[in-house]
Order: sequence, then C-alpha cells, then structure tokens
Amino acid sequence: MARPLAPERKDEVLELVIAYLAENGLANLTVRKVAMAIDASTNVIFYQFGSKEKLIEAALSRARKANRQMLEDLRAEKPAATMADAFREIWTWWMRDPPRLAYSRLNMEAMMTDSALSSDARAELLEYWIDYFSSWLVSDGHPPSKARLLATMALSLQSGLTIDLISTGDRARLDATVLEFSKILEPPMHDTSA
Repeated sequence: MARPLAPERKDEVLELVIAYLAENGLANLTVRKVAMAIDASTNVIFYQFGSKEKLIEAALSRARKANRQMLEDLRAEKPAATMADAFREIWTWWMRDPPRLAYSRLNMEAMMTDSALSSDARAELLEYWIDYFSSWLVSDGHPPSKARLLATMALSLQSGLTIDLISTGDRARLDATVLEFSKILEPPMHDTSA
C-alpha cells in the first residue's frame, strides 16, 4: 500500500497534480477530482495550495521552471545554441517523456480558460515567454521587432502542435513541422560581400 500523501510532501503532490492535468487538462477541474485521482484528501490539497486557483498557479510555475531549466541546460551544454535549436530541443524533450507535454498543455489551457487565471496572470505568462524567446532571437542576430514576431509565432505553433498531438497523435507529421518551422528561426544570414 502506498504511503498517504502528507501535507509536508508538497513537491510530490504537485508532480502528481501535473501528471493528472497532463491526462485530464483544466476543463472541469475540481479539487475533489484531483484529490481522488492522486489518492489524497481535499484537505491535503487545500493545506498545500489554499485554493484551486493557487493550485493551478503552482502547477504553471512548476511548468515554467521545468521548461526554463531545460532551455538553460541546453544553453549551458551548447553555448552556441540558437533559438531554432531550442525550438527543436524542447519539442524533443517533451516527446521523450510524454508527461512533460503537460508543461505545454497546461500553459496553453491556462491561456484559454477564463476561470483558470485572471486576465492579468494570463498576459504575464504569455509576456514572460515572448520576452524570453525574443531576447534569444535578438542574440541570434534578428532585429528586435522581428524577434518579437518570431517569438509570438513560435509560442503559437507550440500551442497548435500540442492541440494537434492530443487530437491526432500524428508524431511523424508534427516532428516534420517542428523541423520545418525551426528553419524560420535560424539566425539571419549577413551579407559579407561588402
């Protein structure tokens, strides 16, 4: 018999919640459903997070940290990694361990579900990733105005890929799409003939 989820095991509870959300999404989410699915009491969930909204915020924060850590690890391993490399690598990382796709799905659903986050929190979440990817694209040599558009496109495509994968499971087509789109993110070629 598994050890019951005690209040002091917050990280474990959060990982189980994220795994639940990977399978079930945010639609019709209730603390009772989560508690039943992870074999915990609603008291444990409320003790750890205070409310359903705080639970979602904690899951989104964990998703952001995990995605950001993966990207920072890539930059540490390969200092010359471009945004095109990052776009391909994060997709591969999500696909290597399917529960990681929850990080993309959770962000996407939180953006689309009015009850999941306030409009200010949704805007902040989106702005965070646009700024992060824009900065990387600028360091790759893209002009700032174009970098912001490319970052927006990359985030939009990640959401679309996530929806498509959940709907169709067509990994081969989606993997090919990631490779094709990443070409758009490659550093611009500079004219060296002058």
